[in-house]
Amino acid sequence: MPFDNRTYFQIMKRKSLKRWARRHVDLAFRIAALMAVTLFFFTGCAKAANVPPILPKGYTCEDVRRVVAEVGKVRALALALKNGASWAQIREARRCLK
Repeated sequence: MPFDNRTYFQIMKRKSLKRWARRHVDLAFRIAALMAVTLFFFTGCAKAANVPPILPKGYTCEDVRRVVAEVGKVRALALALKNGASWAQIREARRCLK
């Protein structure tokens, strides 16, 4: 074992400092993650509540509701995919049903 001229107190102080830093960095990360999730949740809810759905040209929410009432949700989804609708457009159309 190589010779180490540091005292036992210096070695333990360094280990204690590393342990303290590890705990507090972990705590800071958890707090930051919680704040980010909370911010994302509240801004997403506010955005979804205030902005009307953006549908392809020529379609309205009434058209979406009518088609879903006629054929059902599953067949309306299959019909939209068959006609080339993207998942983002389908997600916007689902907002008409709420």
